[in-house]
Amino acid sequence: MAALLLGTTPVAAQQLVPVAADQRCDGRPIVAIVLRGARREPVDRRFGAPAALANRLVFSVQPPTREWLVRRFLLLRPGQPCDEQRRTESERILRAQPYISDAAIRAVADSAGGIRLVVETVDEILLYSEAWGFRGVPAGIELGTGNMLGTGRTVRFTSEFGRGGALGGGIRLRETQLLGRPIILDAVFSHRPLVRTRRLVIERPFLTNFQRDAWFTTIDDDIRYYTFRDPVIRDVSLEYRRLRWEVSFTRQVAPPDGRLVLGFTMQGERADGVRTVLIRENGPVAVATPDPLQRYGDFSSARMGPTVGLRHYRFLPVRGLGALSATEDVPLGVDLFASVLEGIPAWQRGGHDRRVQLSSAGAVGSPATLLRWRATGSWTSPRGTALPAQWATAARTSLSRQRGTGDRLALVAEATTLHRERLPAQLTFRGDEDGLIGWRSTNLGGSRRFLIGVEQRQRVPSPVARTEMAVAAIAQTGRLDAGDAPYGTSTTWRSGVGAALLLSLAGARQMLRIEFSAPLDPMRGQQRTEWRFVYSDFTTRF
Repeated sequence: MAALLLGTTPVAAQQLVPVAADQRCDGRPIVAIVLRGARREPVDRRFGAPAALANRLVFSVQPPTREWLVRRFLLLRPGQPCDEQRRTESERILRAQPYISDAAIRAVADSAGGIRLVVETVDEILLYSEAWGFRGVPAGIELGTGNMLGTGRTVRFTSEFGRGGALGGGIRLRETQLLGRPIILDAVFSHRPLVRTRRLVIERPFLTNFQRDAWFTTIDDDIRYYTFRDPVIRDVSLEYRRLRWEVSFTRQVAPPDGRLVLGFTMQGERADGVRTVLIRENGPVAVATPDPLQRYGDFSSARMGPTVGLRHYRFLPVRGLGALSATEDVPLGVDLFASVLEGIPAWQRGGHDRRVQLSSAGAVGSPATLLRWRATGSWTSPRGTALPAQWATAARTSLSRQRGTGDRLALVAEATTLHRERLPAQLTFRGDEDGLIGWRSTNLGGSRRFLIGVEQRQRVPSPVARTEMAVAAIAQTGRLDAGDAPYGTSTTWRSGVGAALLLSLAGARQMLRIEFSAPLDPMRGQQRTEWRFVYSDFTTRF
């Protein structure tokens, strides 16, 4: 259960005024860049000394974002002509950082005939708190910040108490300006009783069309226990170790107007030590492998091949789309990528294969009516062996209609398929973001899942100054198909309804969502009424 740490009563809530027409670039030289940062106080000063103490504690961990960090994201420098496209792109890149909730860059005429750029930003309060296991073990807690000492760094610590008295913990570090460049480093080390992860990601993503190259590298080493969902066999789990790595490079042709992207990808994975266990009070106990799980075993693979893509979109700033009033930059247009990766026989155990990967995302419409989609798919074809082909697909689309800032009607549909996965997997009704309301506690799984949902959100007056509040009505329906998933179950369409209360600081991207839901067509022992408390950045979802 995620928890909001410090209440929802700000004093210095800030929402920036949009840049006026006479504050845009007109080609005159930039003589200076001035930064003006603002931040929100999480607790209202009217609460006296306790509020002052709480605010000081928050700002001691998360002081204002450093000026040097903001300057590094700007695409303009003193002495250069003030280019309007680079001004708007710089503004958008700043808003894309999780620790900045809003940004505006204004071009102000100088008496000497030049331009002063005034960069205004509002910090997002990023303090994390999550706890679990109140009704049993494992039990744990995670604490951290997403803007450590104003440097934009994420630091999160985890501690967990597991079965049999086992203790564990972990740390996550994320850097958005590695070595003073727009390079992201994300490192995770976790040694919890039932989850052990070592992950390192170093990447330079496409932040703007002015950027020519992007690249991505990762290595991920996990030891996990996967428990299959079934009404009868509840605690059959597979323990496995999985090592994954990937290196990719892409180049945009003729930026900033170029639409073609060419690149190259290498990837590999290895699974070792697959065994069947029962999760007991004192930890995992090895047992004989049931017939449905005999297909899983050790394997290794490595592939390489070209990537080709199309990126063609512009960004549309929209207020109150995911959050209640924060600005969200929606990419209008489309990106489409395809990779054909040929297996390297010398590095593959269990047969040579070929993998085709496809992905697409985009949006069309206006702030009033917006259609967005995201889809991925992969198909792996063994060559020279009797192994069956494997494929996985996931697609999600959303149609939203806004009548005012924060008032939204959204229709969402998604479909996901897994076929002959080489590592244990099922699709279920569980999941904080993509589960079926009223059915998230079910022990049902399959290889295909379909979900349709509608949510009507309405802003309501907040009883506390400089806070925002909304209520939402939710209805969802979904079904599972057994397919080839172990212990798979096919269901008819199942439905749930719910209501939610949404709270946030004025203009903030982070929002507290308190949700209650219940099933409409219950099955004995397979669902229950549910309460959820989620504090998150909802501008990253659709």
